[in-house]
Amino acid sequence: MDLLKNRQERRTIGMWVGAFVALLTFVEFQVKDEWGQIAIAWLAFLAFGYAIGHVWKGNARSTYAALGVAAGVAHWLLIVVVSLVFYPGAAAYPLGVWFVRFAMGGALLFIAGAIIGDLSARKKVTVNMAVVAGALGIAGSILTLVKG
Repeated sequence: MDLLKNRQERRTIGMWVGAFVALLTFVEFQVKDEWGQIAIAWLAFLAFGYAIGHVWKGNARSTYAALGVAAGVAHWLLIVVVSLVFYPGAAAYPLGVWFVRFAMGGALLFIAGAIIGDLSARKKVTVNMAVVAGALGIAGSILTLVKG
């Protein structure tokens, strides 16, 4: 059963992703240290991805990729909007670098967590999939370290 085919599950997951992005952005703006924000984003995207993969197990990897991209892009958009509204000099910020850091990095970390969560819930963790999830996690981690 694919997650994106069931209308009720699609609404539910959309609300969960929206709540996750809003809460993550709120928490990140409470922390003034840049490295603290990065650590929070790493843990949050991995943990939320793992939870989604574990709860909604058995979906295609492309479903988890779509959810990760949606969460990453929504996170980036919310950060940009909040920054532009509350910080007058935010228009000079490197928004392209932010896209790589928050959208792409977050999406890859989410996908890695979702794959591991799905596999562990179904008790089918293989070396190949662990390597794939690990590579996605490392790539996402590196992308979140990009500075403008």
